[in-house]
Amino acid sequence: MAKLNPAAALIIGLFTGCCLGRLRYASEETSPPAPRVITDTITITDTLLITQPAPKAQTIIRYVDARLPIAPVDSASNTPAPAASANVTIPITQATFTDSTTYTAWVSGYNPRLDSLRLYPQTHTIHSLQTIAAPKPSRWALSIGAGIAATPAAGIQPAIFIGATYTLHPL
Repeated sequence: MAKLNPAAALIIGLFTGCCLGRLRYASEETSPPAPRVITDTITITDTLLITQPAPKAQTIIRYVDARLPIAPVDSASNTPAPAASANVTIPITQATFTDSTTYTAWVSGYNPRLDSLRLYPQTHTIHSLQTIAAPKPSRWALSIGAGIAATPAAGIQPAIFIGATYTLHPL
């Protein structure tokens, strides 16, 4: 077997290593991983108590005819009055109670009145927003290779290599 020049063996070994490294990176996905977004959402529930709100508008929606009893007239003598009743027309109204930003309530009936209103609005607040970049792949790697080696004692012969590699520029 003819001996190969050590410089030629070195060039062939470097060329083989570059080709194998290119094949390795070509088979992997080279796009970087997507960044993660971390949010901290706080839900706040407020209690709003509005006592005796005043109506903003009242409209009559219909009339109802009813027969109502008449109260006793002579209450000083404690004598019961004869049972009597009268026909009465009662207006049914609809009252709108509103704060225009907090609440709106509609109440219907005879002389409608809203005693109180309790609301539990929820507010969602994004407290902090952090974008964490995905970790970059390491440029250092442990590699195994096969090729030819030139040594002063044994000359040029096939060899298996184990070594550390550093990637200068990812493909």
